[in-house]
Amino acid sequence: GGSGPGVIVVQEWWGLDPGILEIADRLGAAGFVALVPDLYHAVPFYGFPQGDAEPDWTGLTAAVRGHMAEHDDFFPPDAATALEAKLQGLGKDVVVTVHPGSGHAFMNPYNPLGTLDEELGARVWPEVCEFLHATLR
Repeated sequence: GGSGPGVIVVQEWWGLDPGILEIADRLGAAGFVALVPDLYHAVPFYGFPQGDAEPDWTGLTAAVRGHMAEHDDFFPPDAATALEAKLQGLGKDVVVTVHPGSGHAFMNPYNPLGTLDEELGARVWPEVCEFLHATLR
């Protein structure tokens, strides 16, 4: 429990591992209430769109800041910057930063890829908290 602006922490493909729970704890220490849903356990009542399905981005009202890895086979930098350009073209407040030399899951000390970058994480974390404090009420 607690009070403060709410933040939803979305797990990586490894599920609710210690790294995701640690992020939630760090957000709590920074004055937020963090919700960490277990996305691997659900009861869906409809399918997930596949293939060329594209979200309707026109309804996006939240400001978005993305911190992406330069070496990420799951969401390559070109895809990240293309999405940023698309959303900015729709007038959305979106900024994507691709961090040179970093790999997928660079913030997660428990990821089995071995791509943790503690120095980068230490630089990015204050920006994340500043953005959340400025935008959440």
